[in-house]
Amino acid sequence: MFKKNIGIPIIAFLFLTVKQFIFNSDIHWVDNIIFSVLLFLIYPIGKWINKPYDWSKRKKER
Repeated sequence: MFKKNIGIPIIAFLFLTVKQFIFNSDIHWVDNIIFSVLLFLIYPIGKWINKPYDWSKRKKER
């Protein structure tokens, strides 16, 4: 699970860093790192929320 979810935050971190390097005079490292960590924590929760619940499994238990 860790390997699947680490790619998107790394790509986001690299994109933000390169964008700030090209268009701005300075790079906001802390902001980029915090955004990447939050993305790493929120992305799996979003995938978990979108997974449909199997209601028939609950009916079989009764």
